[in-house]
Amino acid sequence: MPIELSETIRPLFLAAGWPRANSRPLPDFVPADHPAAALLREFDGLHVLSSGAGEDFARGDIAFGTDLNLADDVDFFAWQQRLSTTLIGIAETRLGYGTLLIDSEGACYHMNCISDAFTLIDTSFSVAVENILLGRRGNEKHL
Repeated sequence: MPIELSETIRPLFLAAGWPRANSRPLPDFVPADHPAAALLREFDGLHVLSSGAGEDFARGDIAFGTDLNLADDVDFFAWQQRLSTTLIGIAETRLGYGTLLIDSEGACYHMNCISDAFTLIDTSFSVAVENILLGRRGNEKHL
């Protein structure tokens, strides 16, 4: 199934070099049937930049990568248990100040690496990345 990106953010992904061939294998901690697997296959290594003033706060960036194994992170493990799902980190956000996580159903979360903030960004990947890149609050919920 192709990954949908809105016409608003598609140019940012194209400017970052997408689409491109990706031959890196997925790490063992990413189940093949998890929604994160398809996203990492498509975007691994891509750094999508958006800067300046956003709609509600500063625009952000997203650096996709397969090297975000958070299994030893106590806060990550606690959230995974609390939500009763498998969370997979697929990208660093805001110049490494946060991590974009995907759950088993495809919902997107942001885990702040500086504070203990944990936020449901959106249940849709495309809406979540649009919110990050455009500095939009959207329907996010601090958990």
